[in-house]
Amino acid sequence: MIITLFRSWKIIGLALILGSVVSACAGGPNRPKILEAMAVFDRAYIPALVFSDLGKQRETELSLEHLRRSWNDFHLNFYNTKIKYGVNIVDKFWQEDFSRVDALITSAEVLISQHKLIGVNEQLEPIRIIFMDLRKRNGLLYFLDGLTTFDGLIDEISNRLVGKVRLQDKEIRELQALADTASQVLQGLSDFELKPKLFGFNSDKLAAINARLLEQQRLVQKLSQVIQARDLDAVFQSAQDLKPNFIVLYKAFGGFQPIFDAIIKEKQDEPKDNKLDKTKSK
Repeated sequence: MIITLFRSWKIIGLALILGSVVSACAGGPNRPKILEAMAVFDRAYIPALVFSDLGKQRETELSLEHLRRSWNDFHLNFYNTKIKYGVNIVDKFWQEDFSRVDALITSAEVLISQHKLIGVNEQLEPIRIIFMDLRKRNGLLYFLDGLTTFDGLIDEISNRLVGKVRLQDKEIRELQALADTASQVLQGLSDFELKPKLFGFNSDKLAAINARLLEQQRLVQKLSQVIQARDLDAVFQSAQDLKPNFIVLYKAFGGFQPIFDAIIKEKQDEPKDNKLDKTKSK
């Protein structure tokens, strides 16, 4: 669904993503403030990504308006940040990444005006990969990067099953390696100290997210079992079962309510004559 990203499933920075010790410099920019701003950005980004994938024109328009405002704020506050890592190394790609994100959002805005929702989604998809790589370089630990990694793995599993009528020994080993890596990513996410305040979560929502993670782990274990059993039909089904639960989990980090509220308000403010015309045309 949402994204076919991270097709090369090698997780060269997994320890950085999921919370191991990283070589972050002392001092410098306020990393918690940067992460807080990134979470605000993602609350605007995720609805635009989801609605464009679902083909929802008006919802995508509104989401892109929110995304643009959020991105402008983030760009203004952090474009000139001189973040360092390792032995006092300045991230020379920081501003280049900002320019890439800005170009992608601008392109999405042009495409939505042309009602090209598939194109909008294609422009938005790479943004979370850009941010994930930026955070990995700078030792910024962020829960959603683990989810993005997991999403890439389950897409890779599904892609390897396309057109298969039976599985060779080598394919079994490769699929099992992907399933094992997906399980490790989920374990890392379960161990990650997710800060509810960062994403505006209450205790109930945090509990729901943890429950989704446990369910995803169960589904990955089931996939691993049917891979070993060489039951191709069951492997297909188990691979497909991973995505819906992931989507619910990922969407939990998006700020959808302002979009829903705006849609409701527009309908309430719509002239009565227009409503009658639409009713007659049905």
